[in-house]
Amino acid sequence: MIRKRGLIAKLGRVLALQVALISAAVAAGIYVTNTIVQDSLINEALENEALHFWSLYQDDPQQALPNTNNMLGYLAVGEQMQDVPEQFRGYGAGFVGRVEAGDDEPILYVSEKDDARLYLIFASQDVSELAFFFGIVPLSLALVFIYGLSFLTYRLSHRAISPIVQLADYLEQFPFEKASHSTQDLQQMRSLANAEVNVMIDAIDSFTERLDAFIERERIFTR
Repeated sequence: MIRKRGLIAKLGRVLALQVALISAAVAAGIYVTNTIVQDSLINEALENEALHFWSLYQDDPQQALPNTNNMLGYLAVGEQMQDVPEQFRGYGAGFVGRVEAGDDEPILYVSEKDDARLYLIFASQDVSELAFFFGIVPLSLALVFIYGLSFLTYRLSHRAISPIVQLADYLEQFPFEKASHSTQDLQQMRSLANAEVNVMIDAIDSFTERLDAFIERERIFTR
C-alpha cells in the first residue's frame, strides 16, 4: 500500500506542478494583455491621432479637435490654458497613462508642436472592457480547457499504472500457501492490464509455474 500511495502521490504532484505552471503562464498572459500590450497599443493609437491632428492643424488652425465617444481633445496655444481642464494642465508632453478625473480614470496623452499643446483624453473603461472580453475571457476559457485536459491525463495515467500497482501488491502479498491458485489470480488481472503489463504477467506466470514444479519436486524428494 505504501508503494501504491507513493505512485499515486507522485502522479498528484506532477498534476499539481503542471497546473501551477499553466496557471502562472496564463496569469502572465493576462497581465501582459491587460497592461503592457493594452498601454502600448493605446499609446501608438494616440500618437498617430496626434500626428494626424497636427498635419490638419498646420493647414487650418481652426481644425476641429478630436471629439468622439472614446476620445476628447483639448488645445492650448501659448499660455492660453483656459480650454484645458485644470486636472490635466500640470502634465508634460508624452504618454501619461491613467489619470484621475472624477469617477473615471481616462488615459492622457500630451503632444506638443511649436507653441501649441494637444491633450488627448481616451476612455480607459472601454479599453478595459475590450481587454476583458477579448483577452481575459478567452484566456480564462483556455485555462479551464487545459485544466480539464490535465485532469483527464491524470485519470488516464492513474488507470494505466493501476495494473502495475496491483501486480506489485500481488507479488508483495503472494499467497505461498495457495500457490496453485496463482495462475487463476493472474488471469483475473489480465482484464485490467495493457500490453506492457501483460508481458510482465506472462513472465510472472511462467515463474510461478516453475516455482510450483520446483516445490512439488522438493515435496516428492522429502517424502
